[in-house]
Amino acid sequence: MVPDPSLPLELGFMALVLVVALVVVLLVRRAGGPAGPVAIGFAVYLTAYFVLGVSGLIADAAPPRPLLVLGPALACSLWFALRSRAGEALVAHAPMAALVGLHAFRVPLELMMHAWAQEGALPRQMTFAGLNWDILTGVGALVLLPFAARSRIGVLLWNIVGLALLINIVTIAITSIPGPLALFTSDPPNLLVMRAPYIWLPTFLVQVALAGHIVVFRALRRRRDLP
Repeated sequence: MVPDPSLPLELGFMALVLVVALVVVLLVRRAGGPAGPVAIGFAVYLTAYFVLGVSGLIADAAPPRPLLVLGPALACSLWFALRSRAGEALVAHAPMAALVGLHAFRVPLELMMHAWAQEGALPRQMTFAGLNWDILTGVGALVLLPFAARSRIGVLLWNIVGLALLINIVTIAITSIPGPLALFTSDPPNLLVMRAPYIWLPTFLVQVALAGHIVVFRALRRRRDLP
């Protein structure tokens, strides 16, 4: 049985999710988008996945059922970034520095994941002590922040690397789940993210990162005035 992280880490994770959700809502509002509907949508979305995590329907199921939860989450992420009025507002009007800076949340997230692994709740390969270097995206966002509004090539390169690192950790996470796709058999397996509140990691935080990269690509293409 994979243990839950300690209470401070659990509360810290929940706080991070709520802060990221609030920041996205505020960014949409600043960009002139529908902040109210986005806030309501986030509340419903997070509650639904929390209930799913509490129910045990996927935590106690054999693959590939646990992976099916990513389908609706991915669909929502792509719709937000490519088709929604909120995503369009961010592409057109959100400051580039804000779009880049949003990804700074990946620094505290990776620090938490490292701490989870030290407590035996997450496999080591999913942390920066193993094969997950996604923390570099968050650090890069902070370094690039002062220059984001005047360095198209810098933002583009950072965004490409960040997306590649995101794909890397998602691949590692999927292949760390026991089942036919498993490539890693070390203990503990990747089961924590099937329980509440940690189900928000793949279904919300990963999706925010993915949608964020797509929005940055779209903004770079749209804003020809960016040097």
